[in-house]
Amino acid sequence: MRIKLIPTHHKFKKKRAGITITIAAVVIVGIGAILTAYLYPGPKENPVALDALAPATANDPASVTQTPGDSGIVSGGIETKDGKDLSIWLAAGRDNNFAVMSRKQDETLTMSVESEQEIKLEIGIISVSSDKIYSESIPSGTGTVTITVPEDGDYRVYIKNHSALEAHFRLILDEPLTGPLV
Repeated sequence: MRIKLIPTHHKFKKKRAGITITIAAVVIVGIGAILTAYLYPGPKENPVALDALAPATANDPASVTQTPGDSGIVSGGIETKDGKDLSIWLAAGRDNNFAVMSRKQDETLTMSVESEQEIKLEIGIISVSSDKIYSESIPSGTGTVTITVPEDGDYRVYIKNHSALEAHFRLILDEPLTGPLV
C-alpha cells in the first residue's frame, strides 16, 4: 500500500507548484497592465478641462489648470489674467486644444510663443466641425505663428509639445479669448 501513495504524493506536489506559478504569472501580468494603463494612457487626448474664462481684474486673476482625466494623470495647465497672455505647461509628447472662436474665412490669427527651453512646439487652430488642424511648428520654442482661417466656422486653439520634456511657455494671442475655455 505504501508504494502506491508515493507516486500520488509526488503528482500532487507537481500540480500544486504549477498552480502557484500560474497564479504568480497572472498577478505579475495584472500589475504590469495596471501600471502601463496608469503611466501610458494612450494617444487619445481630451481637451483641457478648464474653468470658464472671463476677463479678470488685477485682484482676480483667471487661473485654470487641467483636471485629471480617466487616467488620473494631469497633462497640462494654463494661467492667464487677461485671456490674451497665457502661461502654459504641457507634458512631454502631449497635445491639447481649448477655447472656441468663431472665425471667418481668410481672417488671420497671430500667436507668439516664448520659451526659455529649446523645445519643438506646434501651435495653431483645430476646426470644431472636422477636427482638422491648421498649425505651424516652432522648433526652438520661441517664435510667431500666423494662421489663415480656411473657412467660416468655429475653431479652438491647438498646442502640441513634440519634446520629450515637459514644456513651459507663454502663448501671446493677437486678441483675447472670451467665453469658456473648455
